[in-house]
Amino acid sequence: MVFSNPGFVASYSDALTMRTYGLFFEAISLLLRAEVTLVAEAAFQHRLWVKGLPPLDDLATLKIVRCVVSDEVARERQATRMLSHSTRAAHADNQHLALSETFDPIHLDAPTLDVDTSEGWRPGLPAIVQFCRS
Repeated sequence: MVFSNPGFVASYSDALTMRTYGLFFEAISLLLRAEVTLVAEAAFQHRLWVKGLPPLDDLATLKIVRCVVSDEVARERQATRMLSHSTRAAHADNQHLALSETFDPIHLDAPTLDVDTSEGWRPGLPAIVQFCRS
């Protein structure tokens, strides 16, 4: 969406970003209605997940795999990506890094597996797959 909008400059809660959230959940709904099993991956805060997931309740069995690291590690990774990945232009990383708000991860009444990604994945991929398939 960013590349189809020449001159786009990301800012905190800009119109294009806000439109993207709705489109994300519409795409998930379309795939679920076609009976496609899928993984919907996004680093959204809880307030965004809680708006987009309830309409999908009748279409899927939700399982949450939540990647966790300290706020410090998360900010370091965000700063590194911002400098090394041109696609980060789609995000208002400078503004997000300037905010001192704590990330509020998804926390719904659904089976949840926390995966520590500080150094690799703990638990590892086999356990994650087993959790998703159980």
